[in-house]
Amino acid sequence: SEFFHRDKQLLKELGVAEGVEVKPIKRKVWKYTDTDSGYLIFEECMESVNWQGSVKDFVLTLNRVRLAPYVKKVLDDYAKANNTDNYLDFELETIAENAIWVAKKKYVQNIIWKDGKDYDNLSYIKTTGLEIIQSSTPPFCRQKLIEIVKFIFGKKKLSIKDNAELVALIKDIKKEFKFSNIEKISMSRGISNYKKFVLDDVTSMELNKGCPIHIRAGAYHNYLLQTNKLKGKYQLITAGNKVKWFHSSDEFCNVFAYLPGKFPMEFAPKINYEAQFQSTIIDPLNRIIVPAGLPALNPSLAYTVSLF
Repeated sequence: SEFFHRDKQLLKELGVAEGVEVKPIKRKVWKYTDTDSGYLIFEECMESVNWQGSVKDFVLTLNRVRLAPYVKKVLDDYAKANNTDNYLDFELETIAENAIWVAKKKYVQNIIWKDGKDYDNLSYIKTTGLEIIQSSTPPFCRQKLIEIVKFIFGKKKLSIKDNAELVALIKDIKKEFKFSNIEKISMSRGISNYKKFVLDDVTSMELNKGCPIHIRAGAYHNYLLQTNKLKGKYQLITAGNKVKWFHSSDEFCNVFAYLPGKFPMEFAPKINYEAQFQSTIIDPLNRIIVPAGLPALNPSLAYTVSLF
């Protein structure tokens, strides 16, 4: 980045007229390293030369003229210094129109080019380590989180108007959420060590310290099942089962689990839609937008001009 504004060959290839002053790059171009990959941001480089073309064309030109030859030279020099042939390569794999890094191994990208293949903007949203792709996230919520991310990626700079649109979008999603099938908005988890944490689920509900929330939800299912004497109709939840679970409005236990496809209408407590929406939509969304520099959405989704 320190040499970019003085790289006459590259600037010429990028269409910068001779004599035009290009300001030095101040921000770091190298963003993130993940195992065998490196991620770079070229936004300031594009702005410095007033680039009017596509992100893809800019990156491909920069890679062809400067990055690829430079990386090859570095690797060749390294091999030569160690008295061996160079068997290493570091190629351009993907180009993203935009991306958000949440934490190590947690990010989402709007891919427009991968391994020589073009993708339409917002058609290939790649996520790593986030709720959007995790099987524990309810199907309805995975779909809607992708929809919200696409909305954010579709805006170069979020304005007050965009803020209002985003809040309205999430409010509409919340209305749809409340009319969705319970299985589509329940979280999924596998049950293990049930007997380690559940001391009694027959005469009372007694749990060991540190009991995970989804096991507590499963224990409440078993307690209510046995209290209502419906074991002939529904199975007990045991270790090895995969369950669906949700936040309930029951004062005795505020979470409840059930076996997929076997929701017990006779004794299941009412779902707490506010808590469930917070856990499955608002919290995961805030984990994405806050690291991007945006204020967190509040639970009531009240519109404020300072939100973005």
